[in-house]
Amino acid sequence: MDLIRCLNFELIACTILISSLFVIDGASPDGLPQTVDLCSPNPCQNRAICRSRRDGYSCFCVPGFQGAHCQIDVNECVSQPCQNGATCVDRVGRFSCLCPPGFTGDTCEVQIDECQSQPCLSGGSCHDYPGGFTCTCPSGFQGHRCEINIDECQEQPCQNGALCIDGVNEYSCDCSHTAFTGTHCETPLPPCHSQPCFNSAICKDDEGNYTCECWPGFEGHQCEIDINECSSNPCMHGGHCIERSWQALYGTEPLLPEHYDQQHAAGYICSCPPGTAGSLCQEVISQCDPSPCQNGGRCESHVGGYVCHCLKQSHDGILYGGVNCDVRLVGCEGHECQNQGSCSPFLLDGTHGYTCSCSAGYTGPLCKTPTTFSFERRGYLLLQSPLMEAEVSCNITLSFKTVLPRAALFQRNSGGLLLSLELEGGQLSLTLRKDGSAEGSEAESPRQVLDLQCNVTDGEWHSVEAVLGNWVLSLKLLDDAGSCGSQSCHKVAPVQRALAELASPPQNTYIGGVLQDSNGPSKESPLPAFIGCMRDVFVDWQLVVPEEWLSDSAVNVSPGCSDRDRCLDVPCQNRGQCVNLWQSYQCWCPRPYEGQDCEEEHVTARFGNEDSHSYAAFTITEDLGHDLSISLFLRTRRPTGLLLVLANSSSQYLLMWLEDGKVMVQLNSLETLKAESAIDDGEVHFVSVEVVEDHMALYIGGQEQGDVEIRTVNVQAGDTVYVGGLMERRTTSVFGGYFKGCIQDLRINDSRLQFFGLDSSVRSYPLEFMENVTAGCSGDNTCSRNPCLNGGMCFSMWDDFSCTCPPSTAGRRCEEVRWCELSPCPTDSECRMLNQGYECYSNATFLNDSTVLSYRGNGPISRNLTNLSLNLRTRKHNAAILHAEKDSAFVTLSVQDGFLFMELQSSTLDNSGEEREEGVSTVSLSSRRSVNDGEWHSVHVFMAAPWAETSQWTLVVDEEIEEATTSRNQGGKLGLSQAGCGHLSGGPGP
Repeated sequence: MDLIRCLNFELIACTILISSLFVIDGASPDGLPQTVDLCSPNPCQNRAICRSRRDGYSCFCVPGFQGAHCQIDVNECVSQPCQNGATCVDRVGRFSCLCPPGFTGDTCEVQIDECQSQPCLSGGSCHDYPGGFTCTCPSGFQGHRCEINIDECQEQPCQNGALCIDGVNEYSCDCSHTAFTGTHCETPLPPCHSQPCFNSAICKDDEGNYTCECWPGFEGHQCEIDINECSSNPCMHGGHCIERSWQALYGTEPLLPEHYDQQHAAGYICSCPPGTAGSLCQEVISQCDPSPCQNGGRCESHVGGYVCHCLKQSHDGILYGGVNCDVRLVGCEGHECQNQGSCSPFLLDGTHGYTCSCSAGYTGPLCKTPTTFSFERRGYLLLQSPLMEAEVSCNITLSFKTVLPRAALFQRNSGGLLLSLELEGGQLSLTLRKDGSAEGSEAESPRQVLDLQCNVTDGEWHSVEAVLGNWVLSLKLLDDAGSCGSQSCHKVAPVQRALAELASPPQNTYIGGVLQDSNGPSKESPLPAFIGCMRDVFVDWQLVVPEEWLSDSAVNVSPGCSDRDRCLDVPCQNRGQCVNLWQSYQCWCPRPYEGQDCEEEHVTARFGNEDSHSYAAFTITEDLGHDLSISLFLRTRRPTGLLLVLANSSSQYLLMWLEDGKVMVQLNSLETLKAESAIDDGEVHFVSVEVVEDHMALYIGGQEQGDVEIRTVNVQAGDTVYVGGLMERRTTSVFGGYFKGCIQDLRINDSRLQFFGLDSSVRSYPLEFMENVTAGCSGDNTCSRNPCLNGGMCFSMWDDFSCTCPPSTAGRRCEEVRWCELSPCPTDSECRMLNQGYECYSNATFLNDSTVLSYRGNGPISRNLTNLSLNLRTRKHNAAILHAEKDSAFVTLSVQDGFLFMELQSSTLDNSGEEREEGVSTVSLSSRRSVNDGEWHSVHVFMAAPWAETSQWTLVVDEEIEEATTSRNQGGKLGLSQAGCGHLSGGPGP
């Protein structure tokens, strides 16, 4: 089918566009119809339409193409449609002509009339010819277009400085600014003839000159200057200042008179805007009284009107808008804000609408687009900023959360300048430095660091802003102020001079990666890559959206945030502390546990089971230097025993042993430490010795027992560690013999000394030999020796026993008989226990003076009498209580006139044991209060210095120390407890 289209009715040739229909045979060899769609895939080319038919398919070509498959591009220039030497340009389905100068039209068939636009100026006549024109100029003009006016003033015909005005083929002289007149301003004029004074000023001739008398409001030699009274902006609140000298406003400005009067042209008036009044518009008329704002809106008055600030929040959920806050806002009804985005309704030009305020991690008009992405293993996100000629500046804001204390958050570099934000010890650190690869080693390159002293690796979201601009470096934590505690959340510092000399700003930004050189993040970098989540990342105020990344700019970065705390499964056993490592976890195992989940316990080593001699030896396989740490769990009931020895081929330079149940440590046979508390109580104790430089300290259960300055110790590979004792029994006995008890989790520095190996692989020193050391911590059968006496029942404890004693026995082994429980004393007497027996105490009542008790010592008692105590009660004024004597020495205690009286006489002996007469001394004491009131009174008489040969004596009644009496004289000791001494109690008073 042919389609003929004529572009112009006056053209002889028409462009013929042929759309061809070609049919391709699609029948099967056997002539049966096929169900195969021959148009899939489309065999037609150049956007042709394919239509399947029973016997094949057809291609419907678009204009400009032909052929069975529309593969031939029709050349519309073959017919040479362009005229007047124009160039034909073939296009798809059409052609175009590039006309030569002077022609136009689709086929360049129209000759352009250059005179049609009237190019000749100044009345010149135009003459057209192909591709151009000529102008015939009138008198006084010249040029191609008669554009040049011949200057008749070139010969300066005007005189006396007059202005020559060039005309068409003529000139004239302007004498207005001279004092002359005439054709060439050659004739002088009077000075005021030219009216030189402005603004209606009065001109006065003055001997060939003139003066101008100005009206108020004007000044200048010719009164040409209108004094600007509005220059100080006297009108307030936007009032318009109008000078009275503005003649053009008279008759149109309501505030000015109908006619101008130069006599009243000085000054100004203020045209006040609505809402103000006063000569200077200084008075503001309040538009808020009463307030037009409704529904809690706050009215703010301003010049000429008011503004209602409608409530942004409402208790009932209804918000209002409009000029007066009287229109209920319904824009959020049925809103489409997603991902917890908050909807804010508005009213604009009478139309309700809403905006979405996105929650953290989302963006977009409806908060559909997530901004969160994760680094689950080493990777980075490369962002390239356009190179700017301005001064160095960059602004990066991001939110992140992680639990790893060391990582790179971002690095940005260009032209040798490196800006990096890192996590060090869980705290933020911003560093600006010259790239080490450009300036030499990193240690030599200048750098500047800002630190924020607050922990941000707690698994929570934190937001931070790093800014480099105007040669100022800034680091700010955007969290709540309370998250920094007493520390500052914002630090700012000027850029150091050495860094400020760099001219080009950083351009390439690596998020989450670490730059080792200009080629990008390096796996060999000492700072780990960031592992965690980020969101709302802004680089130079541009939001980074994960869906806009290029595949080659993001390495090991995935959208979203997978941050499940692996410690929520409580994988760590035996009180192990779980540390969340984002994609994994780590257990910090308390001693004595080991393993990935702290599931294995170091096997306890039993030494001295059933009093056997046990010991073991290990070999140090590395040089430990001068710092040393020895630690172990220890359990024992034996107060002595050798614990550990560090020895080399020449000496035993460190020893630990038990002495009186306390740990002793000796170094280099000189410095010795002894624990303050004993540990031989059968409980498990953690013992450690720390040697740091020139100090050694001993700890029991984490409590320091003491430290001492030492000489340097040097533990080297090949040294031997002996545990529990030495092979030589004699040497071991010097330190209390072989250790008896249990040792668990013995370590030297970080290396274990395993008596019995674990399934887990741990750093340990090899065991050389072990003798009589058994696994576990079972105790001896201590009841096998029947330690309990007097029929007591024995119960085994760890390395100990306890006895359940029968009645009337006591003591650890039931060795003590409780005599008083057997009631050995007579009736009405009191039994009192002694260390090796008992005594019976009873009261004696003396009815009259004839009642006397007499005693005589018959025991082998050698000690002297140094104190006397008894209880008494009586109503007699005079009575004998006690009298004892031997040879010339005696003591008498009696009641005289109701007061207690004591008299004592002692003697001293010479070296042969004979009494010396000059050595006799007498002491007497009397109580300060009466004792014959029928009440019980306690009496105590004693030597003030019982260890001396002679001393003062003191009498105390009823334990009243304040009322005690002390003898003035000194008396000696009394041998009245010895054999042959007589004692009398009772009887008449003296």
